[in-house]
Amino acid sequence: ALPIFKKPAKERNLVKIYAEVLRMGNTSATFRVEARAYNVFRGDEVTLLETNMTFVRVDDEGVPISISQTVKDKYRIPDSKL
Repeated sequence: ALPIFKKPAKERNLVKIYAEVLRMGNTSATFRVEARAYNVFRGDEVTLLETNMTFVRVDDEGVPISISQTVKDKYRIPDSKL
């Protein structure tokens, strides 16, 4: 999916990045990512960008390799979220 740009970041904004695991495959993981501008004076956040990103684990030659079972277990997605 293409990124959804909601608002521009402005100079001197403190930008926070949040990510949530959506899917954990054999060699890749997909995340829902949000960038938010945080106002240090008011303590509120405004969403700037939302997107899904997929990362593939690769070896030194760029060949996809398996994600360890330990990592898969740590970031297991509950069935209720699928």
